[in-house]
Amino acid sequence: MQKKIQNPKWFSVPFTRGKVMQIGGDAALFNHWKKTGDVSIIKDGALDALIICGEEIPANNSPAEWERVVKADGNIVFINSDENEAEQNAKHLWPEMVVAKKRYGLLVMSKNKELAEKPKPKNSCLVIRYGAWGDQIICAGVFPLLKEQGYHITLNCQTPQDIINATNPHVDEMMVQDRDQVDNDDLLEYWNAIATEYDKVINLSESIEGELLLSSDSAKFFWPQSARHKLFNANYMERTHDVAGVKHNFSRSIFYATCDERAKAKEIRQRFDAPLICWAVAGSAVHKWYPHMGKVLAKLLAETDAYIMLMGDDEAIALQDSAIAEAHEIHGDVSRIAAQCGTLPMRGSMAIADTADVVVGPETGLLNAVGRSKNHKVVLVSHSGKDQLTKHWINAKEILPEKAPCFPCHRLHFSFEHCSKDEQTGASICNAVIEPETIFKAIKNGLHHANSK
Repeated sequence: MQKKIQNPKWFSVPFTRGKVMQIGGDAALFNHWKKTGDVSIIKDGALDALIICGEEIPANNSPAEWERVVKADGNIVFINSDENEAEQNAKHLWPEMVVAKKRYGLLVMSKNKELAEKPKPKNSCLVIRYGAWGDQIICAGVFPLLKEQGYHITLNCQTPQDIINATNPHVDEMMVQDRDQVDNDDLLEYWNAIATEYDKVINLSESIEGELLLSSDSAKFFWPQSARHKLFNANYMERTHDVAGVKHNFSRSIFYATCDERAKAKEIRQRFDAPLICWAVAGSAVHKWYPHMGKVLAKLLAETDAYIMLMGDDEAIALQDSAIAEAHEIHGDVSRIAAQCGTLPMRGSMAIADTADVVVGPETGLLNAVGRSKNHKVVLVSHSGKDQLTKHWINAKEILPEKAPCFPCHRLHFSFEHCSKDEQTGASICNAVIEPETIFKAIKNGLHHANSK
């Protein structure tokens, strides 16, 4: 079989993130690249990468100007041109820069010496995993099992979730791209191209989303609930390991905090002289927040001595503030609630949650990060089935919305178009039907077991 020559642009992706300008060529090769014929109007160090496309370069362009407009750790990329001739010229023009990538029709010169191209390792394995925060935790368990098979592992992932496995000791190299840097319609061609540089490729993208959690652009999304539950209720960790071709050992499907992160989390934990509850206020979907949180917080303040740290991103601040206001109206003093939504980075939140006695929340990355930790988890299940998420977690209590007729839906929801909404609370039905007392008892039971150790 004749070997196909791959489009060189696909191999430029990790080196052309951020702000990118292209000189030459008929059109910009990627949507986020901007075409220009003259870089003289661009500020010093304004670009993450400058693309020189083709052999014919517009007049009034000089290599000195190209180097000027690229950041101190930026890249100059020659694409669709003779890579050997480009390398000869580039090394003469910019002796301080290193060759970061060279293959047919492509040369990447970088100011960042750490990007200098290395020899291809033996038994190279590319693992492709995009998706959300929790997906990065779930896939973390396959890396040590692949290492045991003798593979050198490169993880291809997207921002901002790349930070999760950046410290995973079983990942040798990161191939990071910005979210939607490659259009969805081009992903198969892109994946087929980059796969040619590895001995083994494991593509975990859509192994859960699209397969076990259905998107509305699929006919399966509209199958009867009973059919969806029968066919798509597989455990997420098991499915990930099966696709990767490794045994079912889930002990290292964890978040690897750094020594500094653990020390900081420990220091924060020691500020509280009582049990600590970490509560993830909301997830990335409309069905991942609990409308009666304020009532549960008030009862925890009244009947336990625990401190409660609320965690989430900027979008969770309004929900956090509303819940605290309700708790204040019911109980009064809310000084044992630490409102941290929008203040902590994701990795910091994960490290702190690992020190908590109980972690509460919907199906989110934060709960996945502590799934294998010994502390107690109270998980508000929504679109997943029983044990689909937590079967292999430690000390996890699922709160199942069995009164919701649509549960479990096995669907991805980013709006209420197909998600049943409770008009009184504005939350999904699968959250609204859960009684505050049910969650309170689960948390209190977790505190009891934590204190009895």
